[in-house]
Amino acid sequence: MDFSDTTNLDGLVEQIDFFANSNSTKYPLKDKARNVNVWYRRIVGLIWKSQGNWTFDDVNNTTLPVATTTLVDNQRDYGLPTAAGSSYGEIERVEILDNGSNYYRLQRIELADIGVNSISEFEETKGKPRYYYLQSNSIILLPAPNTSLDTTAAAGLKIYLSRDIDEFTSGDTTQEPGFNRNWHIVLAHGGALDYIIAKTPEETNKIKWLQGEIEKVKLEIADYYVRRNDRDDFQARRVRKQNYR
Repeated sequence: MDFSDTTNLDGLVEQIDFFANSNSTKYPLKDKARNVNVWYRRIVGLIWKSQGNWTFDDVNNTTLPVATTTLVDNQRDYGLPTAAGSSYGEIERVEILDNGSNYYRLQRIELADIGVNSISEFEETKGKPRYYYLQSNSIILLPAPNTSLDTTAAAGLKIYLSRDIDEFTSGDTTQEPGFNRNWHIVLAHGGALDYIIAKTPEETNKIKWLQGEIEKVKLEIADYYVRRNDRDDFQARRVRKQNYR
């Protein structure tokens, strides 16, 4: 569903006006875009929660959700990317390029997992990183890389991402939400609900109806992504069973 379609009147903007009995004067486009983006993030958050082993990525992104950076000898702290076609939403996987030009996966840990008196004393000798943890806007490698012996510096740190949404602006027309089209309408439900609650809260029946529609769509989305993940796991188990006979 397009953000706005003034010809066929079936974009998100037009659906919001239909549900809320509003127009561009009562409910300006910039306000619609802001509220739709809030609901967009809520729905993407639900997808991330429901997807299991699948990684959601907004289809409006034109690059793969992978970012690389150069390893610096004996440096633990690396700033997380602010852009990889879009800002990141979740870190899915972290890999290091070894001295044989092969990537290997790091194990994520939490600060509470480090059972020493001082964090700085844990894996304090540079070498081949085995672990990482996230702190503020940084990824911390443990131990720090030894780029002259154990790792390759160029593109040596690779991060797989679930990226943030590609936000709508008030001037958008044909841009669509980056998830399954079956449920785009929920963003219009949410945008209309925000307006009615703020401007005409006495319309309790309409508020209840919109809230009900939103909950139904959220259940459908969660069910879809859980089932999709279950099907993928079933096929993967079949492949593994066949391969190891």
